[in-house]
Amino acid sequence: MQTPDSRQNSTSGSAASARSAEIKAKWLHPSSLIFELLSHFRELLIPIVIAVFSAARGSLTGLYFALLFFVPAVMYSVFRYFTLRYSIHDGELVVRQGLIYRRVRTVPLDRIQNIDLVQNVLHRMFGVAEVRIETASGSEAEATLRVLSIKQVANLRSEIFHSDYQPSSTSATADELAAPTTIVERSPGGITLLEIPNNWLLKSGLASNRGMLIIGILAGLYFQFDEQLNLDWKQIRKFLPEIEASVVGFLMVAGLVLAVLLIL
Repeated sequence: MQTPDSRQNSTSGSAASARSAEIKAKWLHPSSLIFELLSHFRELLIPIVIAVFSAARGSLTGLYFALLFFVPAVMYSVFRYFTLRYSIHDGELVVRQGLIYRRVRTVPLDRIQNIDLVQNVLHRMFGVAEVRIETASGSEAEATLRVLSIKQVANLRSEIFHSDYQPSSTSATADELAAPTTIVERSPGGITLLEIPNNWLLKSGLASNRGMLIIGILAGLYFQFDEQLNLDWKQIRKFLPEIEASVVGFLMVAGLVLAVLLIL
Protein backbone atom coordinates (compact mmCIF):
# COMPACT_ATOMS: atom_id res chain seq x y z
CA MET A 1 0.00 0.00 0.00
CA GLN A 2 1.38 3.38 -1.00
CA THR A 3 1.45 6.22 1.46
CA PRO A 4 0.77 9.83 0.38
CA ASP A 5 4.48 10.55 0.69
CA SER A 6 5.43 7.63 -1.54
CA ARG A 7 2.84 8.64 -4.12
CA GLN A 8 4.15 12.18 -4.02
CA ASN A 9 7.72 10.95 -4.48
CA SER A 10 6.58 8.76 -7.36
CA THR A 11 4.83 11.70 -8.97
CA SER A 12 7.86 13.92 -8.47
CA GLY A 13 10.08 11.26 -9.99
CA SER A 14 7.80 10.97 -13.02
CA ALA A 15 7.77 14.72 -13.48
CA ALA A 16 11.53 14.88 -13.16
CA SER A 17 11.90 12.13 -15.75
CA ALA A 18 9.55 13.94 -18.09
CA ARG A 19 11.47 17.20 -17.67
CA SER A 20 14.75 15.37 -18.21
CA ALA A 21 13.44 13.84 -21.45
CA GLU A 22 12.07 17.20 -22.52
CA ILE A 23 15.35 19.09 -22.13
CA LYS A 24 17.54 16.31 -23.53
CA ALA A 25 19.69 18.04 -26.13
CA LYS A 26 19.81 16.63 -29.65
CA TRP A 27 22.69 16.57 -32.10
CA LEU A 28 22.70 17.62 -35.71
CA HIS A 29 23.03 14.96 -38.40
CA PRO A 30 26.67 13.77 -38.83
CA SER A 31 26.69 15.00 -42.44
CA SER A 32 26.44 18.52 -40.98
CA LEU A 33 30.24 18.50 -40.98
CA ILE A 34 30.24 18.24 -44.77
CA PHE A 35 27.55 20.84 -45.38
CA GLU A 36 29.05 23.28 -42.89
CA LEU A 37 32.37 23.05 -44.73
CA LEU A 38 30.67 23.39 -48.13
CA SER A 39 28.90 26.53 -46.88
CA HIS A 40 32.34 28.20 -46.94
CA PHE A 41 32.98 27.13 -50.54
CA ARG A 42 32.38 30.52 -52.12
CA GLU A 43 34.69 32.15 -49.59
CA LEU A 44 37.34 29.53 -50.42
CA LEU A 45 36.89 29.74 -54.19
CA ILE A 46 39.83 32.09 -54.79
CA PRO A 47 42.28 30.01 -52.65
CA ILE A 48 41.10 26.89 -54.52
CA VAL A 49 41.76 28.50 -57.91
CA ILE A 50 45.19 29.69 -56.77
CA ALA A 51 46.04 26.21 -55.44
CA VAL A 52 45.00 24.49 -58.70
CA PHE A 53 46.94 26.96 -60.87
CA SER A 54 49.97 26.64 -58.62
CA ALA A 55 49.83 22.83 -58.82
CA ALA A 56 49.56 23.08 -62.62
CA ARG A 57 52.86 24.97 -62.59
CA GLY A 58 54.47 22.33 -60.37
CA SER A 59 54.63 24.54 -57.26
CA LEU A 60 53.39 23.93 -53.71
CA THR A 61 53.17 27.63 -52.81
CA GLY A 62 49.51 27.91 -53.80
CA LEU A 63 48.65 24.75 -51.87
CA TYR A 64 50.21 26.15 -48.69
CA PHE A 65 48.34 29.41 -49.28
CA ALA A 66 45.04 27.53 -49.64
CA LEU A 67 45.70 25.59 -46.42
CA LEU A 68 45.78 28.88 -44.51
CA PHE A 69 42.10 29.22 -45.37
CA PHE A 70 41.06 25.56 -45.40
CA VAL A 71 42.38 24.59 -41.96
CA PRO A 72 40.42 27.29 -40.04
CA ALA A 73 37.28 26.47 -42.04
CA VAL A 74 37.58 22.76 -41.22
CA MET A 75 38.29 23.46 -37.54
CA TYR A 76 35.29 25.79 -37.30
CA SER A 77 33.01 23.22 -38.96
CA VAL A 78 34.12 20.46 -36.57
CA PHE A 79 33.84 22.77 -33.54
CA ARG A 80 30.35 23.91 -34.55
CA TYR A 81 29.10 20.35 -35.02
CA PHE A 82 30.35 19.11 -31.64
CA THR A 83 29.09 22.13 -29.68
CA LEU A 84 25.71 22.87 -31.29
CA ARG A 85 22.68 21.29 -29.59
CA TYR A 86 18.96 21.97 -29.79
CA SER A 87 16.16 21.00 -27.42
CA ILE A 88 12.55 21.75 -26.46
CA HIS A 89 12.35 23.07 -22.91
CA ASP A 90 9.64 24.90 -20.99
CA GLY A 91 7.73 25.86 -24.14
CA GLU A 92 10.78 27.11 -26.01
CA LEU A 93 13.11 25.87 -28.72
CA VAL A 94 16.60 26.27 -27.28
CA VAL A 95 19.68 26.24 -29.55
CA ARG A 96 23.05 26.21 -27.76
CA GLN A 97 26.39 26.68 -29.45
CA GLY A 98 29.94 27.23 -28.27
CA LEU A 99 32.20 25.88 -25.56
CA ILE A 100 34.10 28.79 -24.05
CA TYR A 101 31.86 31.56 -25.35
CA ARG A 102 28.37 30.10 -25.16
CA ARG A 103 25.61 31.34 -27.42
CA VAL A 104 22.06 30.40 -26.44
CA ARG A 105 19.13 31.24 -28.69
CA THR A 106 15.56 30.67 -27.47
CA VAL A 107 12.44 30.79 -29.62
CA PRO A 108 9.02 30.46 -27.90
CA LEU A 109 6.99 27.69 -29.50
CA ASP A 110 3.85 29.82 -29.71
CA ARG A 111 5.73 32.30 -31.94
CA ILE A 112 6.93 29.75 -34.48
CA GLN A 113 4.89 30.11 -37.67
CA ASN A 114 6.78 27.85 -40.06
CA ILE A 115 9.60 25.33 -40.34
CA ASP A 116 11.20 25.89 -43.72
CA LEU A 117 13.27 23.13 -45.33
CA VAL A 118 16.04 23.80 -47.86
CA GLN A 119 17.34 20.91 -49.96
CA ASN A 120 19.82 20.86 -52.84
CA VAL A 121 21.14 17.89 -54.78
CA LEU A 122 23.58 16.85 -52.03
CA HIS A 123 20.91 17.18 -49.35
CA ARG A 124 18.71 14.72 -51.23
CA MET A 125 21.59 12.31 -51.69
CA PHE A 126 22.20 12.23 -47.91
CA GLY A 127 18.49 12.34 -47.01
CA VAL A 128 18.85 15.54 -44.97
CA ALA A 129 17.67 19.15 -45.09
CA GLU A 130 18.64 22.54 -43.75
CA VAL A 131 15.97 23.69 -41.28
CA ARG A 132 15.02 27.32 -40.83
CA ILE A 133 12.73 28.26 -37.94
CA GLU A 134 10.56 31.22 -38.91
CA THR A 135 8.37 33.45 -36.75
CA ALA A 136 6.04 36.33 -37.46
CA SER A 137 8.51 38.87 -36.03
CA GLY A 138 10.69 39.25 -39.12
CA SER A 139 11.62 38.13 -42.62
CA GLU A 140 14.81 36.28 -41.55
CA ALA A 141 14.89 32.92 -39.84
CA GLU A 142 14.99 33.01 -36.04
CA ALA A 143 17.21 29.91 -35.96
CA THR A 144 18.92 27.70 -38.55
CA LEU A 145 19.85 24.05 -38.06
CA ARG A 146 22.29 22.78 -40.69
CA VAL A 147 21.49 19.91 -41.18
CA LEU A 148 18.91 17.43 -39.85
CA SER A 149 17.74 14.10 -41.22
CA ILE A 150 14.20 13.93 -42.56
CA LYS A 151 13.22 11.84 -39.53
CA GLN A 152 14.67 14.47 -37.20
CA VAL A 153 12.71 17.16 -39.04
CA ALA A 154 9.46 15.18 -38.65
CA ASN A 155 10.11 14.76 -34.92
CA LEU A 156 10.90 18.45 -34.53
CA ARG A 157 7.70 19.43 -36.35
CA SER A 158 5.69 17.12 -34.11
CA GLU A 159 7.27 18.48 -30.93
CA ILE A 160 6.72 22.11 -31.95
CA PHE A 161 3.28 22.10 -33.58
CA HIS A 162 1.71 19.31 -31.50
CA SER A 163 3.09 20.53 -28.20
CA ASP A 164 0.50 20.80 -25.42
CA TYR A 165 2.59 23.34 -23.51
CA GLN A 166 0.52 26.34 -22.50
CA PRO A 167 2.57 29.38 -21.46
CA SER A 168 1.47 31.11 -18.29
CA SER A 169 0.45 34.75 -18.43
CA THR A 170 0.12 37.09 -15.47
CA SER A 171 -2.24 39.33 -17.44
CA ALA A 172 -4.78 36.57 -18.16
CA THR A 173 -8.25 37.09 -16.75
CA ALA A 174 -10.10 34.59 -14.59
CA ASP A 175 -12.47 33.77 -17.49
CA GLU A 176 -9.51 33.07 -19.78
CA LEU A 177 -7.90 30.80 -17.22
CA ALA A 178 -11.15 28.91 -16.71
CA ALA A 179 -11.75 28.45 -20.45
CA PRO A 180 -11.06 24.95 -21.77
CA THR A 181 -7.82 24.47 -23.71
CA THR A 182 -8.12 23.27 -27.29
CA ILE A 183 -5.21 21.61 -29.01
CA VAL A 184 -5.44 21.70 -32.77
CA GLU A 185 -3.97 18.57 -34.33
CA ARG A 186 -2.40 19.05 -37.71
CA SER A 187 -2.74 16.30 -40.23
CA PRO A 188 0.63 14.69 -41.06
CA GLY A 189 -0.48 14.22 -44.66
CA GLY A 190 -1.20 16.82 -47.29
CA ILE A 191 -2.21 17.52 -50.87
CA THR A 192 0.45 18.47 -53.40
CA LEU A 193 -0.75 21.62 -55.17
CA LEU A 194 2.25 22.10 -57.46
CA GLU A 195 5.36 20.06 -58.12
CA ILE A 196 7.93 21.84 -60.27
CA PRO A 197 9.71 19.49 -62.71
CA ASN A 198 13.48 19.22 -62.40
CA ASN A 199 14.04 20.56 -65.93
CA TRP A 200 12.17 23.74 -64.95
CA LEU A 201 14.47 24.18 -61.97
CA LEU A 202 17.55 23.63 -64.14
CA LYS A 203 16.42 26.17 -66.75
CA SER A 204 15.54 28.68 -64.05
CA GLY A 205 18.95 28.27 -62.41
CA LEU A 206 20.83 28.65 -65.69
CA ALA A 207 18.77 31.70 -66.69
CA SER A 208 18.73 33.66 -63.43
CA ASN A 209 21.62 32.54 -61.22
CA ARG A 210 24.67 34.78 -61.10
CA GLY A 211 26.89 31.74 -60.61
CA MET A 212 27.00 31.34 -64.40
CA LEU A 213 28.52 34.82 -64.60
CA ILE A 214 31.35 33.71 -62.28
CA ILE A 215 31.97 30.60 -64.41
CA GLY A 216 32.04 32.71 -67.57
CA ILE A 217 34.54 35.17 -66.07
CA LEU A 218 36.85 32.37 -64.91
CA ALA A 219 36.68 30.62 -68.28
CA GLY A 220 37.41 33.89 -70.11
CA LEU A 221 40.42 34.64 -67.90
CA TYR A 222 41.79 31.14 -68.44
CA PHE A 223 41.57 31.22 -72.25
CA GLN A 224 42.93 34.79 -72.32
CA PHE A 225 46.01 34.17 -70.19
CA ASP A 226 46.62 30.43 -70.69
CA GLU A 227 49.84 30.94 -72.67
CA GLN A 228 51.19 33.59 -70.31
CA LEU A 229 50.53 31.39 -67.25
CA ASN A 230 52.36 28.45 -68.86
CA LEU A 231 50.17 25.87 -67.17
CA ASP A 232 50.81 22.14 -67.47
CA TRP A 233 47.81 20.27 -66.10
CA LYS A 234 49.77 17.01 -66.05
CA GLN A 235 51.78 18.47 -63.17
CA ILE A 236 48.73 17.97 -60.94
CA ARG A 237 49.22 14.21 -61.19
CA LYS A 238 52.35 14.58 -59.05
CA PHE A 239 50.25 15.74 -56.10
CA LEU A 240 47.71 12.91 -56.39
CA PRO A 241 47.98 9.30 -55.19
CA GLU A 242 49.13 6.65 -57.67
CA ILE A 243 45.86 5.68 -59.32
CA GLU A 244 44.80 4.91 -62.84
CA ALA A 245 44.45 7.75 -65.32
CA SER A 246 40.79 6.90 -65.99
CA VAL A 247 40.00 7.21 -62.28
CA VAL A 248 41.83 10.53 -62.10
CA GLY A 249 39.83 11.81 -65.05
CA PHE A 250 36.57 10.70 -63.47
CA LEU A 251 37.43 12.38 -60.15
CA MET A 252 38.37 15.62 -61.90
CA VAL A 253 35.13 15.67 -63.89
CA ALA A 254 33.11 14.84 -60.76
CA GLY A 255 34.91 17.59 -58.84
CA LEU A 256 34.22 20.08 -61.62
CA VAL A 257 30.51 19.17 -61.70
CA LEU A 258 30.31 19.46 -57.90
CA ALA A 259 32.03 22.87 -58.01
CA VAL A 260 29.58 24.11 -60.66
CA LEU A 261 26.59 22.92 -58.60
CA LEU A 262 27.91 24.64 -55.48
CA ILE A 263 28.57 27.90 -57.35
CA LEU A 264 25.06 27.81 -58.84
